[in-house]
Order: sequence, then structure tokens, then C-alpha cells
Amino acid sequence: MITLEQSEREVLAEFKLVKSDIEKILGEKVSDKDFKQAIVDVSTKILTISRSGDNSLSESINHVAEFFEKCKSKLGIVVWSQVKHKNIKIEILYEDRKLSSWDIPIDLIFTHRETFESTVPLLLDSLEDTFIYCCLDPMFRQKILEGDDQAIKILYSLFENSPRDTCASIQFMLRENFPDFYKYITEKLDVVKFEEISNEDKTEQPKKKAKRKPVKRK
Repeated sequence: MITLEQSEREVLAEFKLVKSDIEKILGEKVSDKDFKQAIVDVSTKILTISRSGDNSLSESINHVAEFFEKCKSKLGIVVWSQVKHKNIKIEILYEDRKLSSWDIPIDLIFTHRETFESTVPLLLDSLEDTFIYCCLDPMFRQKILEGDDQAIKILYSLFENSPRDTCASIQFMLRENFPDFYKYITEKLDVVKFEEISNEDKTEQPKKKAKRKPVKRK
């Protein structure tokens, strides 16, 4: 499981690797402390360039596209949920527990036909990925039960790179709907149990100060 601070550090580290490409695309220098806004700005600029048909920055755009692909699981919480946009918000819930969510900027995605047509298929792919990574895909669960190394690697990556509340929601859902699978991944594989995540949350809550008993005056 990963915290917001860890996600920010990892995204910043990857950002630094493509910082020069981002500066080429934006046509200006950017500072590390403003990396979140730079990610937003370069997203907008790439969409603008794609509509113009200009191929002069294709190499830098490809590098930045690889950055987005590598960090896609963290950008939602690190960047998009923290910038001011008028958003379409999509959430996948199980009994009010959030499995995944998207904040989709209207001005970036839905203003022009080209960006709409190029982005919506990616959003649909992301939705399908969510069902797989939440272990809702029967084939994915079967591969894990059969000991498929790649499927198990994806499972471990999910729990290593997701926020604690997301991990808790997934495990709660699996425990209630696929108990045999839940038992397998928590007993045969090294995947944390829902109860353990919940107990961690309780231990991290600040302890309430004990109320002083009133002293009777003689």
C-alpha cells in the first residue's frame, strides 16, 4: 500500500526524467516544485499540438506519453484531484466503499471533437483495467489460482501501489463475494487481509485524551 506522499515522490522522480521534454513542449522552463501544474499544462499543450498536425515535437511527446503511461495509476490522486478544473467525476463503489475514481477535466477532454475521440477510448480501457485490477475479471482470478506468475505480479503491484483505502475496499468486496479467492490470496499469497488494513487504520487514529474526573471539594 502506498501513501499520497510516496506517490508524489515517485511521480516527481519520473517527472524529472522527462522534464527537458516537457520544457520543449511548453517552450519554457519549469521548476520541480511546480511539477503538478506542469503536468496539467503539458497535457493541454499535447492535445493542442495533436489537433494542429505539427510533428516537430513528436519525440518529446512520445517520451511524455511514456511518462503518463508509467504513472497513470498515481496521476489521479497526485495531480488531477488537486488541480482546479470543472470535472466530470466518475466513481466505482461497492457498498459506499470506493474502488476507483476519475476526475475528468471538461476543458481538456470534451471541448474539441479530436480530443474527445482520442481520449474516450483510453477512458474505456482504463475502466476495463479497473475491473481486472480489482479482481472482478473471472479469467484474472483463475490465472492467479493457477499460479500464473504475471497475474500474481500484477496482483502484488496493485496492493503495493494503491492507497490503503482502495486496498481495504477491494479486500472487503472480495471477502464478501469471492471468499475462496480471498482466502487463497491472503493465506497462500502474501496479500494483506481486510481486517489487518482496518486494524492499521484504528491504531493510527490519535488517542483521545482521558477526561479528568471532577474532584469533589471538601
